[in-house]
Amino acid sequence: MGFVSIATGSVRFSGVVRKCVRYQFEEGKIRRVGGSSEITVDARVIAASNRDLQQLARDGEFREDLYHRLNLLHVRIPPLRERKADIMPLVEHLGRRLASRYQIDDYRVSELGKKQILNHEWPGNMRELAHEVERSIILGDPENAEFSSIGPGAGGQSIETGEGADDWLNPGWEFPEDGIDLEAAIDRLIDCAIDSVGGNVTKAARKLRVQRDYIRYRKKKREERD
Repeated sequence: MGFVSIATGSVRFSGVVRKCVRYQFEEGKIRRVGGSSEITVDARVIAASNRDLQQLARDGEFREDLYHRLNLLHVRIPPLRERKADIMPLVEHLGRRLASRYQIDDYRVSELGKKQILNHEWPGNMRELAHEVERSIILGDPENAEFSSIGPGAGGQSIETGEGADDWLNPGWEFPEDGIDLEAAIDRLIDCAIDSVGGNVTKAARKLRVQRDYIRYRKKKREERD
């Protein structure tokens, strides 16, 4: 319960609602798990969940008493698939922020990219959207961004590779039990960045947020290894 005690005098946002929370909201007291004494706190809690807590409480999968303690004011934020008009402004905002992080002057979405964005259902909501925007900057052309991994004909294929679900550039890829060749993966990512900027090592280094000398070192090391 350390996160509650340090929130005294402020507002605490919890992105994960825990079943084991023992916080007396009305009295403003907490009791640490395993503890016997109560600690007074002065805090407000904002909790969020991507599941229907009311239904979970009815089904016995979430503590009903905790649900009612949390549910003083209920605000439902619709998923992205229900807010089509908000998606492109969000993409533009994320694109500008991420472009600045990667030291890229401009970020623009192509007409095809806009269609790909608006036709997607976004089951992963904002996290998925942010990852797709960042992927379009790192592996594509940030001044004419497209989203081939979610667009028509993607079919679970990886970006610019034609590989299937066992390819680590595929958004649905899962880490294999026997691991991967990290050296080969780094080399491949460097090649993708260089190809995306027409062979310009300086721009590729900027995309990868590394020094040019690092890319040269990796290429020399690969030649020696081969």
